[in-house]
Amino acid sequence: MNNVAEKEPSTHTSGNTDEPGLQLTNIVLTHRKRTILDHTRLGVLPGTITALTGPAGSGKTTLMRVAAGILRPTSGTIRIAGIDPTTHPQQARAHTGWLPATRTNLGPVTPRELLRTFTIGHRLPERTGRLRTNELIERMNLTHVADTHASTLPLATQTLLMLACATIHNPAVLLLDEPLTGLDSDDRAHIADHLRAEAHRGTAILATAPDPWLLDEVAHRCVTIDHGRITGSHELHTTNGHRWRIVSLDGDILRTTLNANGVDYEDVPTPDGRLTHRAAVDVAMTHEREATALLNALTRSGVPVYGFGPSNTTHTPLNETPTIHGHEATP
Repeated sequence: MNNVAEKEPSTHTSGNTDEPGLQLTNIVLTHRKRTILDHTRLGVLPGTITALTGPAGSGKTTLMRVAAGILRPTSGTIRIAGIDPTTHPQQARAHTGWLPATRTNLGPVTPRELLRTFTIGHRLPERTGRLRTNELIERMNLTHVADTHASTLPLATQTLLMLACATIHNPAVLLLDEPLTGLDSDDRAHIADHLRAEAHRGTAILATAPDPWLLDEVAHRCVTIDHGRITGSHELHTTNGHRWRIVSLDGDILRTTLNANGVDYEDVPTPDGRLTHRAAVDVAMTHEREATALLNALTRSGVPVYGFGPSNTTHTPLNETPTIHGHEATP
């Protein structure tokens, strides 16, 4: 009897430990004399979400594919829950969940059939596979489409389905390549809720995004990569929510409208300490949906909004040309 086939999927305890769930050390990848990854180092603790950001071609997806065991690095070490995937690839895969960026080639298969295929691929016992399939269909709100061809589903639903496939075996490490790209704010918030739940179960999550603000609401830490090297890292998640910066061409109207809506704010002076007619303020908000609602309220009230986005992506709003990050105001 194959003992592996009789094992229940692993479960994790929420909270951090001293040992990273994912550890990449001095990863080098070369191709045709070109260095794609250059001594890259990255660790993700259990129960945390790390956002990996950087410009196109910076090495985000390549690093994810190395971590997932799809690409083998030229040199360096990888540890998945303490396991070396180069010497124990099957054990490492059993502890890894992988969500690729491309999610539109699902073919004529239903969500239920696809999930059952993944349970078989991970060698879950028959009863466990059925229970996990039904559990994830319900948890991901897929009940109404469980027997519909997956290729016909909207992008957000396909993302939820593939997230279910990636987590069906309760992996210790979850690797997500651009899980929120192309989704509207409601769909992003919905999927972000599921990522938080996975982290709460103790999963170490690494997710890529082309822009930091896409994962700002859900990630605990943001790591930047450029030309195959880690160039920066900073903490993101706080218990008090996130600060959003609003820039308006008319500071008086902006402040009056915020006061009328009971929104607390903090004025952001110019670099020389002055407050000008064109104003910038910081507002603390917990969820991206809250930010969208505030932008809509400001627009309906006639506030000339010049810039709107997470404050850590709008560094000098009164001197540069800010943008409205990922939000469209509705009339």
